[in-house]
Amino acid sequence: MVNERYTTDLQPKLPSLPVPELAQTLTSLEIWATPLLNQQTAEDFYHLVRQFSQTDGPILQKRLISLARQTSGSWLAPIWEESYLTSRQPLQNSTNFAFTVDPAVIPPAASQSYLAAQIIDRLTGAYLSYATGNQPLETYRNGNLMDMSYYQNFFKAMRLARLGKDSFYQGDSEITNQQVAIISGRQLYFVTVTDADGRQLPAEKIAADLTEILTQPASDSPFVGEFTGLPRDQAAQQLTALLEDDHNRTIWHAVSDALFTVSFETAPADHNYLRETLLGVTNRFVDKPLQIVIYSDSHVGFAIEHSRVDGVPALNLIQHALTGLGDHSRWSMKTTPPKPVSFHLTPELTSQLKLAADQNQRVAGQITITTAAFDHFGKNQIKQFGVSPDAFFHIALALAMYRLTGTWQSIYEPVSMRNFYQGRTEDARSVSLEKKRFIAAFEHQEDPRDLKQLFETAAKAHTTRIRLAQQGFGVERHLLGLETVFNQNQNGLKIAKTFFASPQLAKLRTDFLSTTSIPFPVIQGLSFAPTSPKGYGVYYGILKDDIRLAVSSWQGAEFSPNQWLVAIGKALDDLHEMVLSWPKNRNRL
Repeated sequence: MVNERYTTDLQPKLPSLPVPELAQTLTSLEIWATPLLNQQTAEDFYHLVRQFSQTDGPILQKRLISLARQTSGSWLAPIWEESYLTSRQPLQNSTNFAFTVDPAVIPPAASQSYLAAQIIDRLTGAYLSYATGNQPLETYRNGNLMDMSYYQNFFKAMRLARLGKDSFYQGDSEITNQQVAIISGRQLYFVTVTDADGRQLPAEKIAADLTEILTQPASDSPFVGEFTGLPRDQAAQQLTALLEDDHNRTIWHAVSDALFTVSFETAPADHNYLRETLLGVTNRFVDKPLQIVIYSDSHVGFAIEHSRVDGVPALNLIQHALTGLGDHSRWSMKTTPPKPVSFHLTPELTSQLKLAADQNQRVAGQITITTAAFDHFGKNQIKQFGVSPDAFFHIALALAMYRLTGTWQSIYEPVSMRNFYQGRTEDARSVSLEKKRFIAAFEHQEDPRDLKQLFETAAKAHTTRIRLAQQGFGVERHLLGLETVFNQNQNGLKIAKTFFASPQLAKLRTDFLSTTSIPFPVIQGLSFAPTSPKGYGVYYGILKDDIRLAVSSWQGAEFSPNQWLVAIGKALDDLHEMVLSWPKNRNRL
């Protein structure tokens, strides 16, 4: 059981996620879809939306309101989690995300073991602060509380592969004799991080344990965690066979109940740490929510299993873990070397494990990830222009997309809803008629005075859409709720079936570009798999004086990540040049 101070105790102090008015959502839906459709398909869609609003829509709205009233927390949370747990794709190339740490944060003289020990020490301290209720409540600048119900899901947790739908293990918030799972050389170890009284063990003790582990020979066999990288039904079948043995079941429970995992890896030859952190399975359990990867050259990465956690809480935790790291690499503490823990593997399981390792390598080869640092300007200068940095970037991104593809496709932007209890994210599709009008005028080099007005209108429309999403009045989460109650009972709802299966709605929901922005200076790069077969993943971190970028694509994609990065950089520069040309900004050259 987790500490209720950050879960149910917060519930009466935070507003509940609203069920938006049906008419409001459907009006917004038409507005959001319009820039992606031609005139005929748009008119057909408007007609279908009106039919839905007058027939099946109100029926489903009543069902969703009833569901919300019967749900103790957020009506969206269980639906959203269900969508993760029922996904059958390999986690590392579907829903997991990963990021690498800016090397400037890492002390240059820190040994691999002491670096890992410090991070373990900080994260153990964070876990204890939540388990004991000593972690302060987070607030917005105006003093309003933020939802914190998902922080404890990072610790003592694991997504467990099951046929059809995975389950999620969450251990009790105990503080005594807690352990971290260490994987090195395809061997599993457990390092104790708290004593019998619940006190943290010294970082030097942990470093001594890790030093001993790093001297141990590697196993010649694939690591059992390779099973976790398989498609989920396949992983479930192998896990079922593995856990028929009581000894194996005990070890797997210990992994599930470990605070988190730390994997020691050889630095990749191509120095693509971000790709290796996301897609590497050699020394990993990819279904642990919090996976730390320490490379042999002291680069650091984190991989996150996404079903019960989101990006901003993850980075809040990890920024704490990386603040003020030291480079002390000598200590006099002696330790009893931890021993590797071995599973009982039948010849059939051993054979299947080798096949899994080969399959995971093929999965990793399906994705290309490229990063870049755009250092021409950052949020400080954008703000001087009186423009939201996020709006500025998304106008540039839409411009880059139009230039590169000649088309208008759907762009996904997640929006945090931590102002609600169990709030996760809403989606604000960022392509708008206002952006489309500005970009058409910009590319035709129309009158600068007209461009200025069109640009400001596009930026304002972007900010308004984000603000509505933050307030729970987006479009797609409401539609997801309506579709969920429709799928529970479809009898007689013919218009709803046509509506949810319409190609126009599918075009809006298909992420050609799936974006995320978590602007933390500790991040060098962040990435995730594209969320549609012909799509791309885009990370942008807008810092004070630079913008950190990463793009992922499927192998064989029409455009490479590098082409996207070049196009985005050019669009940013062109918009910057335009804004600087305005009279009030010329003195900022």
